[in-house]
Amino acid sequence: MMTGMIGRSLLPLLVAGSLAACSRYPADVRGSLEQARQGALEVGVADAPPWIEWNDGDPTGVEADLIRAFAEAEDLEIEWLQRDEETLMHALEAGDLHIVAAGLTKKTPWKKHVSLSEPVSACKSYIGVPVSGVPTLSDADIKDLTVRVERATEFPKLVEKRGASVERVNDLTDGTAPAAAEEYRLAELGLTPVGDKLSKTTHVLAIPHGENALYAALTRSLPANPGCLPLQEARP
Repeated sequence: MMTGMIGRSLLPLLVAGSLAACSRYPADVRGSLEQARQGALEVGVADAPPWIEWNDGDPTGVEADLIRAFAEAEDLEIEWLQRDEETLMHALEAGDLHIVAAGLTKKTPWKKHVSLSEPVSACKSYIGVPVSGVPTLSDADIKDLTVRVERATEFPKLVEKRGASVERVNDLTDGTAPAAAEEYRLAELGLTPVGDKLSKTTHVLAIPHGENALYAALTRSLPANPGCLPLQEARP
């Protein structure tokens, strides 16, 4: 009898404790979102146009626009800091920044050390050719192409898998021959995508591990199904 009474007396306390725990979820390990509300949202910037560019302390680009929209939605002030990517990621890992914007992708090696946001943009890559309209090229036609690719990218291997010849260059803007790149780059170069996509690149922002409230708030402000934002912004 006494045991039953004790159990019933403890039940409200257990329920209250559970509700209190639920009210704190999602929570930040370091309290990043609350820090940003009390002070400022501290954002590290490493130049990576068109995703983000320092622009003398007034960052521009896809990621800058998204971060400003997030800050406005949460009524936050922003403090921008420019450094190289490695310095910023170490600072983020240590909890000295709230967000790093550096044109990062889901494949970044830093994902072992920091958390990645939901996608901010998703761009497909193609071989592009200098013709108007939407040409149809057979596999045999593509194999006859010599395709320019930028050095130190994934594209040489992807183009070779399609059977085309590869010409490695430092800058795709030097020339008008066929090239392989993300769809927004092809549009900038005046090239028309042909064939199946070579790859798909998902761009993200970085935040510290364990900052769940910050992650949830940031996710609410990001596009639910982002396309290739640089391409969309370039369209009239």
